[in-house]
Amino acid sequence: MVSAEVKISREEIDKEVSRVVGDDDLPSALSRFGAYIPIKEREEALEFVDELMSEYPLQSLVTRMTIGPANTLIRQAAVPDEHREAQLIDYETRMISFFALLAVAILDAIRERYGPIGGQPGLFESFLIDSAAAERIGAGVSLYESEDHDGAASVITPRLERIIRRMAQAVGLPITGSLTDRGVTSGVRGLGKLLHEMKGRVPEAIRRYFTLLLSEPTSLNLRNLISHGLVDAVAQPQAALLIHAACVLTLLDPKPAE
Repeated sequence: MVSAEVKISREEIDKEVSRVVGDDDLPSALSRFGAYIPIKEREEALEFVDELMSEYPLQSLVTRMTIGPANTLIRQAAVPDEHREAQLIDYETRMISFFALLAVAILDAIRERYGPIGGQPGLFESFLIDSAAAERIGAGVSLYESEDHDGAASVITPRLERIIRRMAQAVGLPITGSLTDRGVTSGVRGLGKLLHEMKGRVPEAIRRYFTLLLSEPTSLNLRNLISHGLVDAVAQPQAALLIHAACVLTLLDPKPAE
């Protein structure tokens, strides 16, 4: 694994937290929170990864194996393009993991400035988020604010999947498989596949962020880890990321590709 150290001062962190929190109202603060995407555009990120791989070329000369839950092999990279993609995922995952800590600080500061976030009627309703999903997200945020971070994640995660499936429909993608020869559907299409097919239909940084956060096996993969019972308990930083994802989704108004 190639790594790089980035030093950020406490003053810079506090400044960013203050910028997001602002001094106006709760909906505006959550909109600024949702507008912050923790990964760069793909080409910019790849330039950084290419520089690191050029500086440490030996990393690409050996087969790279990634081990997942239960010590199972979930990815093997042997050729340069595979190494490049794996390093990109590593880099972006570290960016998201750092942002998770910042997200905790931002949510704490928003609550301190404007009061509780959870339980506010209509706060998460938007083009993609109906009232039922918005209410459950709010309930999940209330659990987060009561320090039940695992409970919050368990409530919010399936609603994020529901909203992303609605987003897939909004851009013209089917969310169920085609009919079988017995005349029944082949089932609900996987979230990872839907996110993959949204390429070019939604902002790429947002699409990759949701992919890494929810469905990429070698990244955070929270939807799969939570839904399949592969995590003992979700920690506060990961729960904060799920709330952030909900805030991102409130800002989206996708249209079918022309």
